[in-house]
Amino acid sequence: MSHAFHQLYYHIVWATHSRDPHIHRSFRPELLQLLHDEVKTRAGVPIRHNAMPDHVHLLAQLPPTVALSEFIGQVKGALAFRVNREIKPHVP
Repeated sequence: MSHAFHQLYYHIVWATHSRDPHIHRSFRPELLQLLHDEVKTRAGVPIRHNAMPDHVHLLAQLPPTVALSEFIGQVKGALAFRVNREIKPHVP
């Protein structure tokens, strides 16, 4: 009988369109909570996350059954959808 142990950590960074500073300090805590929720929804374990005015950092542990590219696409898409629907940031 074989046993396998997996410990997969990923540091993922993505930027706003054209690196424009669209992530305002006033809604950053809400954005990070939404990010936390979306990672957990997709079987990930969020370890650390942070947002700067023009990019987001995520350190997460994922099981080997999760395809990284699908995970990133789903998290980014769901996060953008929820931010626009729930936070409704004003972008000048």
